[in-house]
This record gives sequence, C-alpha cells and structure tokens, in this order.
Amino acid sequence: MRISLLGEPYSFHHVAATQYWGIDTDILFLDDFDEVIKAVQNGLADHCIIAVENTVAGEVPGNYKRVVNSGLHIEGEINLHLAMHLAAKQVVPVETLHAVISHPMALKETAAFFLNYPSIKRISASSTSAAVKTVAESDDEGMAAIGNTSAIRFYNLQIIVKNIDNLPNNITRFLILSKQYSNPDATSSPVKASVKLLSASPALPVSIGLRRDFDDRITYVELPEGPLALILEQIDRLRAAAEDVTLLGVYPTGETASGS
Repeated sequence: MRISLLGEPYSFHHVAATQYWGIDTDILFLDDFDEVIKAVQNGLADHCIIAVENTVAGEVPGNYKRVVNSGLHIEGEINLHLAMHLAAKQVVPVETLHAVISHPMALKETAAFFLNYPSIKRISASSTSAAVKTVAESDDEGMAAIGNTSAIRFYNLQIIVKNIDNLPNNITRFLILSKQYSNPDATSSPVKASVKLLSASPALPVSIGLRRDFDDRITYVELPEGPLALILEQIDRLRAAAEDVTLLGVYPTGETASGS
C-alpha cells in the first residue's frame, strides 16, 4: 500500500499518515496538493491524505474543492493536534533572526508570536518539513523554520522557542481519499458522510452540517456524526433538494492524535 502526501519526511501530513496507517507505510512525498491527488487518480498511490481545515487558521485554501472535484472517495479522517516550534541550526535569540520559513498555514497559525518581531521576514514554503530541510541545508544562521519536533530532530535543527501557536488547542483535520468506495453497510456506527450537490436548493436546511459552496453550482455538504440509518435518511433528504447528489463517502469519525 502506497500513500501520497504533501511535504518532505516528517511533515504534518506524514505524521498524520503514520498515526492513521502505522510507521511502515510506503510514502510518496510530493510538493503540492494537486500532485498528491493526481498520484491516486493515476494509480501511483493507493490512498492520499490531505488537510482541509485548522481550528486556528481555518480552511486550507482550495482543498475542499480539490476533494470534491477529484473523483475520489472519502474513506476516513484523522485530526492531528499540532504543536509549532521555532527552530534553527543553532540556538540564537529570536531578535537576531531576519527570516522565518514555513508553510503558509503554519505562518498563519503562529502570526501572533511574530507581532513582537516585525523585522523578521516570513517566507512561504511548500510544507513545514520542506522549510525545516531548507534551514538545515542553509548556511544562513539568521534563518529559522516553523515545524514539529519530528522534522526538527530528523534534520538536526535546534528548537529556539517551543509552542508558538496562536492558540494551544490547535487541531488540523485531514481527509483520506482513494479510488475505492467504502461500503456504508460495512462501516461501524457512528459515522459521518460527505456529498457533492449540483444546483442545491436555497431551502437546504442550514443545520444540515458543514457546507461549502463552489463555482459552477457545486456544493459540498458534510453530515455530522450519527447512526448509519440516520445518515442515509439525511442523504435521501438532500437528494430531494438537489438536482444531482454524489455520495463522496461514509466513514467513521476520526480520532485526534498528537502531531507535536
């Protein structure tokens, strides 16, 4: 079994994958989310894992839409409790840094910490682990990265400041995608479900669950956790309110794991 995901070894996606499947999983590391999904579409990977939202920074831009348009099925989810640390090649005072590099979501999730250091330039990277690797390979002692302890140790950096997240309870949600559709009857209860709607009625109940509206009259709706029978009943209600309904997946509610 091969998994495609974003980043270098020990990115948060990698940590989430090892928490979900185990440490012996065959990983295909890629540089952007579109390539992660294409790997499954093209048969280079059996599954992929993709972050969709964070309690601090909100929705990962474009990823719910990527999931909806991928043609893949949602088979599961996992929530990762994130801890962001500032690291460099040597332990130096924060005020001596001139640049910090990380994934845009990580920069957003730690923005409050850097309000006291306006001279530090924040630079985007393709992933937190790619940022840590960049600093490890650089001779610039004034550059630091934001990442997790696994990546920092793997690339032999030193933690300057621990836990620089805007909020301590920082959780990112990841969806698991594959070509294979999971049989709802074989899924243990309670479960969640995700559907794709075309031309959803304005009368669609507001309380139906998570809803994301996209271009071309496409709507993503996620039904909250419940017994399978209730989930299937809600799907029937959606089918009555929209021209076309595609079931993206029925899957168990994900556990929350540590990604420190």
